[in-house]
Amino acid sequence: MVPLNLNAQKHHSTDHPGIHGMVLFGEYKQYASHLPLFYSPHDYQIILKVKLDSSAEQAYINDRKTSHTELYTIEPEKFVLPEIMNDIHSFKANLYRGHFERGGQLILQNVTVQIEKVAYFKKLNPTQNQKEPFRYMLFGNKQEQFMVHQILNRPEFDEILSVQVSDVKTKSKLDEGEVLTISLPAETIKPYPWKFNTESKIGTIKMNVLKQIYLEFDDLK
Repeated sequence: MVPLNLNAQKHHSTDHPGIHGMVLFGEYKQYASHLPLFYSPHDYQIILKVKLDSSAEQAYINDRKTSHTELYTIEPEKFVLPEIMNDIHSFKANLYRGHFERGGQLILQNVTVQIEKVAYFKKLNPTQNQKEPFRYMLFGNKQEQFMVHQILNRPEFDEILSVQVSDVKTKSKLDEGEVLTISLPAETIKPYPWKFNTESKIGTIKMNVLKQIYLEFDDLK
């Protein structure tokens, strides 16, 4: 388990504006994970800590509680994605229950999404062949914790999990904004065969994997 250091320097890009869909998750605090592809202008894995305007936040939380749906997505207005490292601090988006491109149900339009923190930012390389450990990024707050699979080599997969960390000190680190990396053996079956609702040791941390929020293979072939 090691802290993940984000290089927060300005990012210079020649990318064109696009609609960059994201998975929205979290009730106590909200996070958005970009739905990446291995081609421009969508070739970035990005995790944001976000804040919805108050009425939209309450509507989202209420809908999540009553629908018992795990997957919510946002369809932002067009913008140049790497500019979130520079000058974009908020954007407008439509909020969907389900996947906005796969039959999801529109809940709210023109929601203001405030970017509170860029927790992770990495440009993907479709020709990369790194022999790296199988990694997940652990982040969240004292009430809720999450893991996202770190995308490296093509073909890949995108996975978001809701977890419950047992260690109070680790929870405090996450609540302070740290993002930790958890490495599994490189030869591990992918995706990892999680034992849900059973406390186990993942990497060096004891946790209970509660549920899978999102899993995608086809977009990252």
